Amino acid sequence: MTIEARTLLRELASTPPLDKLPQSELTRWQAATEILYFRAGEPILQRGRHNAHVWLIRTGSVEVLDESGQLVNLLAEGDWFGYRSVLNDGEITLDVITREDALVWRFPAELFLEHYRKYDFFRTFFHQHKPARFRHALASPATDGSLPDLGRPLSAMASVLPVRSTHASLQAVAHAISEAATTTLLIRTSTDLPYRLLTQADLVQAMAKGHAPHTPVAQAFDKAPPLLLPAHLSTGEALTRLLNRHETKAVVALGGDRFGLFDLADLRDRPHPLFDLLESISAASTPTALKTAAEKLPELFLSLVRSHTPPRLCGELISRAGEALVTRTLQLLQHTLELPQDVPFSLVALGSLARHEQTLRTDQDNALILGDHFDALLHGPAFEQLALRFNDILAELGYAYCPHEVMARNPRWRLPLHQWLKDFRHWIEEPTPDALLNAAIFFDMRLIGGDEALLAHLRDQVLRWSRDSGLFLHHMAANALRFRPPIGFFRTFIVEDHGDRAHVFDIKKHGIAPITELARVHALTGGLKALNTWERLEQAAEAGLMSQQGHADLRDALDLIALVRLQHQARQVERGETPDNLIDPDDLSRLERRHLRDAFTIVREMQQALALHHNL
Repeated sequence: MTIEARTLLRELASTPPLDKLPQSELTRWQAATEILYFRAGEPILQRGRHNAHVWLIRTGSVEVLDESGQLVNLLAEGDWFGYRSVLNDGEITLDVITREDALVWRFPAELFLEHYRKYDFFRTFFHQHKPARFRHALASPATDGSLPDLGRPLSAMASVLPVRSTHASLQAVAHAISEAATTTLLIRTSTDLPYRLLTQADLVQAMAKGHAPHTPVAQAFDKAPPLLLPAHLSTGEALTRLLNRHETKAVVALGGDRFGLFDLADLRDRPHPLFDLLESISAASTPTALKTAAEKLPELFLSLVRSHTPPRLCGELISRAGEALVTRTLQLLQHTLELPQDVPFSLVALGSLARHEQTLRTDQDNALILGDHFDALLHGPAFEQLALRFNDILAELGYAYCPHEVMARNPRWRLPLHQWLKDFRHWIEEPTPDALLNAAIFFDMRLIGGDEALLAHLRDQVLRWSRDSGLFLHHMAANALRFRPPIGFFRTFIVEDHGDRAHVFDIKKHGIAPITELARVHALTGGLKALNTWERLEQAAEAGLMSQQGHADLRDALDLIALVRLQHQARQVERGETPDNLIDPDDLSRLERRHLRDAFTIVREMQQALALHHNL
């Protein structure tokens, strides 16, 4: 083999998706390669003609134009074209013209089609729908078995429950538990709704209270509906829902008359850093003990990323740990500080913690909503002390002070309810740039502790106002479009060009934030209560605010971008570095760059749809 042939083979072996082919197949592609050169402005493929090749750009760039001459796409080094027409019996429907002088490799359609039919990864790569191309990259590999598989569906985890009706006697229920060799049984109503879970201990207690064996269950026990979960839900998502309700067991709807039991005790039999961390937080009685617990966060983060936990679930669980730390901080302060008993308050988290989308790179954002009986002279010092100590302890736990002072320690964000309502009304009725910035921050609020009614009243009122204000929504949409994906006209990554940020792009600011902003605008438009970005997109699709296809595409784009961010930060933690959001495109493989470009393109398309809807 000549030096030129060996060089060509080596180049093909590093080009997706050919890089996954066996050597024998790769040699066939090397032998079939034609190397062609086109000058700028020269046509390569023309509408109405027949195409019998697939093409790979080695240098330069090409334009893809529709029948009216409008630009459809720009392709550059590493991009393939011509495969769509090959898959459509050779019919060319778009013109391809060189924009710059271009060196291209050409391969026969027969070779391409043979491999397209033979290999799944080949079909995935050349799938014409962008999300389908990178959806394969999101498929979770099997875990190594050392940790519970939190991505596993409940249908594979739940143990089948014996079921009896509310009319069944205590004796019949006891017999059913004995027959099934279990300790728990499900009682349901005549409409098949779960009435409550019963255990052997419950039956013993009922007998001790004097209930006869023939007593119907409904007479012996009050209704206590357990959490009911769908079988397709992941184990991790089920875990977060149980933690939300401070419960340990849930019923799984397996279909038909079959129900299963999901019990946290089954997970605790296989140690997971999450349980260890949550227990350490719960047991902490001093800020020092809390700090020791917080030092376990990187271990939890790495375990989640290494075990291929889906990005949405990873954010949920990291946020759950963060929420536990913040909540325990407040509890410790309530035990040591003398707070006014006649003034209720809501301490709320903002930002990524409120949305349950935290990673390791985060600062603290929080605020205080005070009852309207608050008197600044009488009550102010006590709540100021609470806010100062709260923010200081969080800083010691690793949650940096917000650089913009969006914290409860700032008197501007420690207000009685009527003042919060007045501020939100002003932001909505007069959407200045500062008002829009504040609205974007404070629309994402989650209760940390205190009186839930204060936050609920504020949120309900604000959602009604925002939903009914077309002007405000118009400006919020325009504000959301400030965050642009980091891809340029030639589908290359736009990077910083100065200081420590040279040749990198901020994947949070230019990748995550555009989707977060899109989801928030849709939530405000529909008056949706969801805070999590994934959940907002789901609810927006259910409400008809975006198409089901648009929702699926944007969800998958968010999954892919978030996955790249998580893996980047995990590598930094493993190297002992401080995690950040700065991605160097040179550190990404060709396939990763392609997937990211596809994801960013989808985000840009959804932004264009939002702009069109709001006449921007």
